[in-house]
Amino acid sequence: MSQKADPKIIGVFVAGAVALAVAALLIFGSRQIFGTKETFVVFFEESVRGLGVGAPVAFRGVQIGQVSQILLHIDPQAEKVRIPVLIEIDPQQIGVGDRALRIEDELLNQWIEQGLRAQLAIQSLVTGQLMVELDFHPGTPIKLVGAIAEHREIPTVPTDLEKFFKRFEEAPIERILANLESTLAALQEVMSSPELRGALKGLNETLSESRQLVQTLNQKAEPAAKNLEETLAQITEFVRKLDARSASLNRELEAFLTESRGLVKDVDARMGPLSSNLEQTSAETRETMERLGHLLDEDSPIVQALTQSLEDFSEAARALRVLAEYLEHHPEALIHGKGD
Repeated sequence: MSQKADPKIIGVFVAGAVALAVAALLIFGSRQIFGTKETFVVFFEESVRGLGVGAPVAFRGVQIGQVSQILLHIDPQAEKVRIPVLIEIDPQQIGVGDRALRIEDELLNQWIEQGLRAQLAIQSLVTGQLMVELDFHPGTPIKLVGAIAEHREIPTVPTDLEKFFKRFEEAPIERILANLESTLAALQEVMSSPELRGALKGLNETLSESRQLVQTLNQKAEPAAKNLEETLAQITEFVRKLDARSASLNRELEAFLTESRGLVKDVDARMGPLSSNLEQTSAETRETMERLGHLLDEDSPIVQALTQSLEDFSEAARALRVLAEYLEHHPEALIHGKGD
């Protein structure tokens, strides 16, 4: 007969299992189950292929939440189709110091004014999966749809890939293709023209002549290099002899400078007495000139006597002139004498 199980023991095991389960939930899943997550909405006008529920929401590569729902919103009045994507952000992942940050409306508006935007980003190049990337883009316009009032909205900006495709779509493809076609036709015409063939033939001949010229230069370069080596050797020998000669020239120059210094000293020694004699002669000359000045003064006796002599000589000259004039008119006076 088998022994009946004790209900108390079974109850203890069940209570222990429940306690372990609760502890595991508290330890490993408290943040997901009991944590408070904040839901936001972002609107995309581009395709969200590759974006699924559970896709990461990251800020500069740091995951702070995940995509919770992807909807489709049609606006008949604006004739636009938008894709609202609900994202859940865990404030525990955004901390200030040691405490979690609660994203209030005022703080969110401040971030939006500073350029907080959401955009699609590639999560994996292999699988093509997308994610939602949050970052600051200062200077970008704030575009709020406001179609879902129960959730706060974060503006979006186009992805780089979307910008590329948009530019590609706006590009004048037909005109570019037409220009490319005409360019290829012109290129084909040029390539098949006889002028190009003649030019290529001439270029080939020029290259052949250039090769021959290079060969000739190589043949003549060897003797020239040999002559250059000989010339360099001669220059080296000349410089060596010049160095040897320069020592002798330096000695001769030093001797010449020594003799020049002696000559200068001798001239200085002789110039002393000569300067004294020159000064004495200058003094005597000045004294003589002063005496001569006194002698030639108007009040001096010599000047007065000389002046009187000059006056007498002038009177005699006038008398002789009168006599000459008289004899010119009366030459007979030399024989008979002067009559009354």
